[in-house]
Amino acid sequence: MPNILIHTKINAPALRRNLVSRKRLLTLLLDGIKQGHKLTFISAPAGFGKTTLVSEWITSGEVPAAWIALDESDDNTSRFLTYLIAALQTLITGVGEGVLAALQSSQPSSAKDLLTTLLNELSSTEDDFILVLDDYQAIDSKDVDELLTFLVEHMPPSMHLVITTREDLRLPLARLRAQNQLTEIRAAELRFTENEAADFLNQVMGLNLSAENIAALTPALQSWKGCYKMAATSRINHLTVIAKKRQETNKNGDLIRRFRDARKRGMFLCKDGKERTFQEWLETLPPELAAKILKIAGHPE
Repeated sequence: MPNILIHTKINAPALRRNLVSRKRLLTLLLDGIKQGHKLTFISAPAGFGKTTLVSEWITSGEVPAAWIALDESDDNTSRFLTYLIAALQTLITGVGEGVLAALQSSQPSSAKDLLTTLLNELSSTEDDFILVLDDYQAIDSKDVDELLTFLVEHMPPSMHLVITTREDLRLPLARLRAQNQLTEIRAAELRFTENEAADFLNQVMGLNLSAENIAALTPALQSWKGCYKMAATSRINHLTVIAKKRQETNKNGDLIRRFRDARKRGMFLCKDGKERTFQEWLETLPPELAAKILKIAGHPE
């Protein structure tokens, strides 16, 4: 029975509005392609912007890209290969049709043999292209890991693999690193710099914070974009409350001082900020109220 594909899994996610561009990381990714690296490995906990970074990169269109958003259902070689071919067909029409037919036969060849056939087809592709495997931590299959290792070791020169994950891969990363075939981006690189934090807090959120406040927020919030809005809003609300309290305290303190000074001179400090004599002050009041005050004060009307 043929696999029924979810087509949204082979579409790169749309970029979010008000995105903070990670130019330094985009440069790092493109440099890996230019240097002929086989694999780009992006590893960090959830919320560090791995998917967003890769999506921004391939949206630039400098190198055509195929995309697979992996989940637990892709945890077998047959389904993994099916999605692999479906993604590649968004770039290369008809590639892997024979492999798909073999996968659906009653006695399919081994997954490694089928992948070999696919790689041989891809070897005739001269233009560079990228294959993105997003959220590889969803895969918990030794067979798929071995198939991926075989793919990395035998990819044609025109192919570049990008993998995002929340944990280290079960791949020969040390060997790729030693062979200068690996671009690595981890949590340390994904954390926002102070300039990126300033772009997010001031341009995206419109907070207009000072450099001092941005510097204070940056290390505490790291690069968790989802937390930035909550934490920054909370922090800024807190700072705003403190500032207002200080302003009110200063204003009230000044008002009290002015009131005391006026009383010493036998004057009244009125709401409009002007000093008046007792009689002048009474004249600013409604007649009924002025009469009551005079009665209480023991003055004749």
